[in-house]
Amino acid sequence: DDQVARCKIAEQEGWGLVNIEESKISTCIDSLLELSPAKPSQSVNGTHEVSKLVLNSSKPLSKGAIKNGGD
Repeated sequence: DDQVARCKIAEQEGWGLVNIEESKISTCIDSLLELSPAKPSQSVNGTHEVSKLVLNSSKPLSKGAIKNGGD
């Protein structure tokens, strides 16, 4: 089932639990409440990078400048 597959990904990433048996629901809820928050993602946000280039530039940027980090 697609929904279970998505939940299993959350479990692998450490921010969710998969419970298929109703008899274990209270145990799973306790375990879920004990999970530590995940560290924030360190991925680069393209819009922030472009805004830095635009705000720090004293001349108009070409497409190549944006692609190459403002050089």
